[in-house]
Amino acid sequence: ASRRVRTSAPHARTRVDVHDAHAIAMGKANIAMYHPGSAGSFVKVVMVNFMCHHHLTVELGPRINYIVGENGSGKSAVLTALTVALGAKAKSVGRSSTKSVKGMIKSGTQQAKLTVVISNDGEDAFMPATYGRTIIIEKVLAKVGANSLKIKNAQGETIGTKSDELARITDHFAIDVDNPIVVMTQDMAKQFLNSGDDGKKYEFFLRATLLQAVQERATIAKNSVDEMKMVLDEHNENIPVLKKNIEALQHELNAFERVEQLRSKSIDFRRRYAWSKITQMERKLAEERGKLAKYQDEKAKLIEQISKLEKARDDAKKQKDIFQGQHDEYMAKVTTTAAERRAIEAEYKEAARQLQKVKTDQLTEETKIKQLSKKTKDAETKIQRVVDMQKGETTQVEANIQRFNQAMVQAKADVTQCEQHIEQLESTRQNSKRESTVCAQRHRGIEAGIDNIRKQIATLKSTSSNKLVLYHSKMPALVDAIERRRGDFSKPPLGPVGTHITLKNQEWVTPVEECLSGVMNSFVVATPQDMDKVRKLAQECGVPNVNVVCVNFNRQRYNIPSERVPNPSQFTTVMSVIECTHDVIFNLCVDQCQIENSVLLKDEGPAVALFNSNEAKVKNIGSIYTPLRKIFSSGNTTRNEAFKNMNTARKLGADSKSQIKQFEARIKEEQENAKRASAAQVAASKAVKDVESALVKAQDDLKKLISAAHDARRALEQAKSDAEDTSAAGYDVSALQDELDSLNAELITHRSSLAEIERECEEKQKAYDDAKNALAEKQALGESFKEHARELTNNLSAATDLSVSTAKSIARKEEQLRDADPIIALAEQTVAAMHEEIETCAEQTTAICTRSEAVEAGDINIEPEKLLRMYENSKEQMRTEEQRHKRPFEEISDELSFESRKLAKLDSGFGRSMKLYGQLRKGVKARQKQVQVRATEISKIVSHRFNYYMSKKGHSGRVLVDFKDATLSLEVKDGEKGKSVKDMRSMSGGERSYSTLAFNLSLGDTNESPFSAMDEFDVFMDAVNRKVSIDSLLKFARKHVDKQFIFITPQDISAVDANAEDIKIMKMAPARVDA
Repeated sequence: ASRRVRTSAPHARTRVDVHDAHAIAMGKANIAMYHPGSAGSFVKVVMVNFMCHHHLTVELGPRINYIVGENGSGKSAVLTALTVALGAKAKSVGRSSTKSVKGMIKSGTQQAKLTVVISNDGEDAFMPATYGRTIIIEKVLAKVGANSLKIKNAQGETIGTKSDELARITDHFAIDVDNPIVVMTQDMAKQFLNSGDDGKKYEFFLRATLLQAVQERATIAKNSVDEMKMVLDEHNENIPVLKKNIEALQHELNAFERVEQLRSKSIDFRRRYAWSKITQMERKLAEERGKLAKYQDEKAKLIEQISKLEKARDDAKKQKDIFQGQHDEYMAKVTTTAAERRAIEAEYKEAARQLQKVKTDQLTEETKIKQLSKKTKDAETKIQRVVDMQKGETTQVEANIQRFNQAMVQAKADVTQCEQHIEQLESTRQNSKRESTVCAQRHRGIEAGIDNIRKQIATLKSTSSNKLVLYHSKMPALVDAIERRRGDFSKPPLGPVGTHITLKNQEWVTPVEECLSGVMNSFVVATPQDMDKVRKLAQECGVPNVNVVCVNFNRQRYNIPSERVPNPSQFTTVMSVIECTHDVIFNLCVDQCQIENSVLLKDEGPAVALFNSNEAKVKNIGSIYTPLRKIFSSGNTTRNEAFKNMNTARKLGADSKSQIKQFEARIKEEQENAKRASAAQVAASKAVKDVESALVKAQDDLKKLISAAHDARRALEQAKSDAEDTSAAGYDVSALQDELDSLNAELITHRSSLAEIERECEEKQKAYDDAKNALAEKQALGESFKEHARELTNNLSAATDLSVSTAKSIARKEEQLRDADPIIALAEQTVAAMHEEIETCAEQTTAICTRSEAVEAGDINIEPEKLLRMYENSKEQMRTEEQRHKRPFEEISDELSFESRKLAKLDSGFGRSMKLYGQLRKGVKARQKQVQVRATEISKIVSHRFNYYMSKKGHSGRVLVDFKDATLSLEVKDGEKGKSVKDMRSMSGGERSYSTLAFNLSLGDTNESPFSAMDEFDVFMDAVNRKVSIDSLLKFARKHVDKQFIFITPQDISAVDANAEDIKIMKMAPARVDA
């Protein structure tokens, strides 16, 4: 064997051919050789009887080292020797057939020796004062017995022999030979290449990035914290036990003092017991006196109630007599009015029959006049044609005919003018009659209003007993019926609604009631079934057409936003001046009456202006109520309407007397209005008579004008007769004129007859209208009297019922008063007897102790039986305590002191420990979170670096790490084909090898070890992949200038520059075959 050495500089890299025999000869000298490098890098490895080597020394450069040689030459043994010497586990080495490092001892020998020299130079040196510039690790492997370890300094002195000291050194230099990314053996490389298990790849990733160790430490920390919590819980459970023991000891210690305390307490109980009996008797005496006072008060109340009931009975009788008289008076009016109505009804029927007959005659005459008018016009046309034929002759006769014809035309015009005047008078008469009818109706309306006001006054006077009569005379009975059957409803009905509303300002009572008129008399229920029940009760009680509304009782009061209502600083709304006792009532008023948008104003002008300018809509105003009118918008029209219920008693009015005065004043006003309406009716009737007189005169004038027209016609006829003799044409006009005259005469006759019939028709129409109006007036008056009679009947019935019920109440109260006298007498006797007994007992008890002494001893108002039991118990406890002293006082006191100190220490330590536990638990959680964040960051970095190295071949790649499912997969995308591959087994051998190398380099960026070794990194690679791989490895190694690299390969590395200063190539001799 031979060795060729070429040195070009002090640190030149040497290419060496090594033979075993030569290495044995040079071994001792080589141990002392030193090559400076980064702290933690390897200077030299010496193997004796290890694997296939008898004795081999390998010197390593501080940067990039290539160990090459044929298969079987022992290349991998160098890497195995490094890892075994530094304490690698057998499974990490993966070279032993016996699952133990003992299997690595050379066959035929009993032990093997490994020596590794580590650089300890620079700032990161480990204990340089002790070890010097190198640290020597010697490990002896023995087939029999234990292995041995020596750790020496640079001078060869042994510093340590324990594996813990070796671990300190490797931890200091961050050397982890079990980490596959630090030492990638050929078995591990082949396993990774051929593995399709993403879980094992994930484990490889965790080990390579040291995340596995970090996670294991985090788990250990969590388990330690959990164990600490269990211990603290155990201590916490012991604290109550200690407290209980201390309490028992304290009780036992106090027993010595309790005997005297119990004796004193027993005496106090005896004194209190003696006086408690007297106190009990005094309480009973006070109760009896209270009963006596109560009986006397009840008697006085009965006397007062009887007095009030008698007054109410007398008032009811007076009211009954008044209602009876009024009822009889109105019943007489009803009878009289009915008879008058029947008589007027007969006249009305006769007038209707005669009017119909006259109208029939009028229609007949009008038809005849139309026919005659047509014939007259035809005759005049014929005569005109004849006259036109004789126009050539101008004689005196023709002039006469023309003059008489003009006179006849003038007479006809006068008749027409008179007829028009008659028509005007007729129209004036009809208008005057209508005015008279309107005045009569207005007068009757005012009288009816006065009657209604009187009814409202009577209603207000009756509200002194019950205000519900304002809603209906039978409303109290309906409300009582609903209250009695309260349990029949799902929820008690509310009503009338007006009784649940209070008006804050009486100034607005009229417009507010007008706004709420739709709901004031209504009842509110929760279900449709309750609605039917209320309506049925209303029918039974005589309240017809009651309005019942079904609402949601569970809904809370509406919260109306401020932007939906008028500005409260500018406008007063109905909602702001009322108070509702129930949310349901408030919601109903909002839904049906829009109280939140109804504004109250005193003047109509500003109200109308708000709607005309469309400001009302902008300011959320729906309607405006003035004291007498309602202004609102309907489409594009502003409506201004008077209130419908002006003459009704105000249900929300606070003072009925004030309303009565207002109604009485209104009666006087209406009576004045009635007088004015009556005067207007008289004036209208006089105007009718005046017009009728003028009409009669005009009709007489018409008759005279018609007669003058007849005279003019006769003169014309005579002139025409004279003209017949001078007619040159020989036409006979006289026959035509006779026919025309006959028609005119008949027409005048029928017109005169028609005028007579029209006058008769007018008279009959007037008689018919008068009879109709009189009948309507009598009917309205009769109905008014009937309504008054019905109201009085109801009032009379109510007064009778009140009188009867009051009499019954008086009888019942008088009977109770008679029963009260013996009860009061018995109570007085009982009080006197108890007072005497108390005085006697007090004299006897004073012999035991005074009352003040008993009070000082404690409460003497407790029941005597209870104090007696307490007295007996105290005596029994005293006897028991006297028998309990089994241990000396000092023994109990010492034990109590010891247990108390123990408890105080445990309490204090537990608190501090719990605080520390909280801090540790928080720290563990923070560490776990940091581990997760760091793991995610590392996975991203590795994936990015993997893509970088794959791009060297024109590919792209990703490292997909799933921490949840604990899997890792590599995804490689071919740059030319564009196809992605996730299963490495589907790649070619070279592609798998390069992908594995790229993955290892990606992981190498995350490792801080001072060296990195790869065995057969280029297995299965072709020349192209190997070239790219070697270039990538060299770039990676040269990027990490503070790290030592060892690459082992059986392949040709001629592409590597052996002359580079940072590269050292060592070629192993081929394996020798022994004979």
